Amino acid sequence: MADPISTYSDVIVDFWAPWCQPCKTLAPIVDSWERSGLVPVVRMNVDESSALASQLGVQSLPTLVRLQHGVSVATERKWQWPTYRITLPVRKQTFP
Repeated sequence: MADPISTYSDVIVDFWAPWCQPCKTLAPIVDSWERSGLVPVVRMNVDESSALASQLGVQSLPTLVRLQHGVSVATERKWQWPTYRITLPVRKQTFP
């Protein structure tokens, strides 16, 4: 199975766990990012992906990490709305 993160040059990784209530609160926001199509979102259950979580320094949940070309460029731990640093790229629009 291919690593889902390495297939993207720009990706938000959502580290979560099924027992984490703040993760459940954050889920609709991450869902909306995913539906927007502006940046891919990969969700990683830390109970199943503990090695990657450890490699990226995930110590609390939920944690969002933005990777560009495999390098962490922003991390948000213990999500506190609206003080987040994860930003989505703005899709350029052209008008006729």
